[in-house]
Amino acid sequence: MTKQIMVGGVAVGGGAPVTIQSMCNTKTEDAGATIEQILRLEQAGCEIVRVTVPTPEAAEAVETIKNSIHIPLVADIHFDYRLAIAAAEHGADKIRINPGNIGGEDRVKAVVDCCRAHKVPIRIGVNGGSLEKELLAKYGRVTPEALVESALGHVALLEKYDFTDICISVKSSDVPLNMAAYRLLHERVDYPLHLGVTEAGDGEDGRIKSAVGIGTLLAEGIGDTVRVSLSEEPELEIPVARKLVDYITAREGHAPISGCFAKAYNRIAPERRPTNAVGSIGGQNVPVVATALSPADVAAIATKPDFFLSDVNWKAVDASDKSEGFSDDDVLLLTSHHANPVGEIEAFIHRLWDNGCKAPVVVRMSYDDANEEDVQVKAGADFGALLLNGLVDGIVLDAPNLPNNADAVAYSFGILQAARRRTTKTEYISCPSCGRTLYDLQHAVKEIKAATSHLKGLKIGIMGCIVNGPGEMADADYGYVGAAVGKVSLYKGKECVERNVPQDVALTHLIDLIKANGDWTEPKQ
Repeated sequence: MTKQIMVGGVAVGGGAPVTIQSMCNTKTEDAGATIEQILRLEQAGCEIVRVTVPTPEAAEAVETIKNSIHIPLVADIHFDYRLAIAAAEHGADKIRINPGNIGGEDRVKAVVDCCRAHKVPIRIGVNGGSLEKELLAKYGRVTPEALVESALGHVALLEKYDFTDICISVKSSDVPLNMAAYRLLHERVDYPLHLGVTEAGDGEDGRIKSAVGIGTLLAEGIGDTVRVSLSEEPELEIPVARKLVDYITAREGHAPISGCFAKAYNRIAPERRPTNAVGSIGGQNVPVVATALSPADVAAIATKPDFFLSDVNWKAVDASDKSEGFSDDDVLLLTSHHANPVGEIEAFIHRLWDNGCKAPVVVRMSYDDANEEDVQVKAGADFGALLLNGLVDGIVLDAPNLPNNADAVAYSFGILQAARRRTTKTEYISCPSCGRTLYDLQHAVKEIKAATSHLKGLKIGIMGCIVNGPGEMADADYGYVGAAVGKVSLYKGKECVERNVPQDVALTHLIDLIKANGDWTEPKQ
């Protein structure tokens, strides 16, 4: 069990219920607009809210905001340690500092002294987009070990000054990397952990990516507070987070599942279970998507399933059965009726692995929900865990009550892409925006996706500002990053190729950049 801290009157860690957070995208200096947004967040069920504090005026506004809301207020600090001190003095209930840009030990000590005096906890918020330069040089890139080393270095610094009211996050937009970092950190500390997948995007993709990354960790008992980051209005993040937390925690107290990890399994950063290739299923083939729908049901969707259930001679198996008696040439279609189906399925496959069986496994799970978001969250959490843990060779997502049944196939491919197990469409790394954002990010995300969604396999970063922008999209092919009021800078990989482009022409410039580098194709009519 983790240590418990108090954020205002809300307990985090130590067995307390997992709390739901969000962050304002208003200018904190505009206290009225920020208060209005926080009150909407409260109505949506937000339990802790964060605001950016980039200026002394924003730090002063913390007091006005705090006196007008009913949930704890967190001040988000980058670059200037003096703003952390001012925010704490003006009543912030928690301070978030970024080890990658807060400065040297003397500055951290000054923040610690102030927070101790005001009984304010500190979140050490490590982000893959703003990792310290010396750690990037040491590891060559952002890695789980680098993120955790950054966090532990600052934990040690706070502990040096006898400060232990600490919460930690180690976020990345790369879901497998994010998962490995949190697992590694969980083994090293007993401080409460703040979970999130940064720059998850919007719409269906953002919800699925968040469910895959956060749900996998929650199911393992990792995480004490959660923020789902969507490039949408903050109040839309809350129901996603609430559904995810409730779905996972509803399994508590289920009937025990007997099992252990396979001997060859690496639980921090799993590799895919070795399987025999039966046709195009298993072996070195990418995980497949199969469906119980008919060809007519999926005729209108762009990316067709790899298989219909009638195409394959499956060996239907329930995860409560014994993991023995199978041939390596069987293709197992695995289901579970346990209250914790993912746990039972994983236990079955680990036994299969230890038994030396290399039969590929395709997992079938069904969801009765009629609401699209419910299915995205639940299926993302379930299948995401199995894919991230390298245990399956394909998935079958049944959602018979969706308004459009074929959406289940699209969600399946989205889950595979979120887990970075297969790419079938453009990937967008887009931040949720905050008070630092100087252009209309939500509009930019929509118009960029509308213009480029046909560019399969391309990664495009759409970032609000320079805090995490260039770093978080380091593995993106192209980047669109806020630079000034109403202006953005364009990137090819890590290189900034055009600065301060007015937003009204920036999309045209981005398309021209993609064309100039030979990555553009015309969309099919």
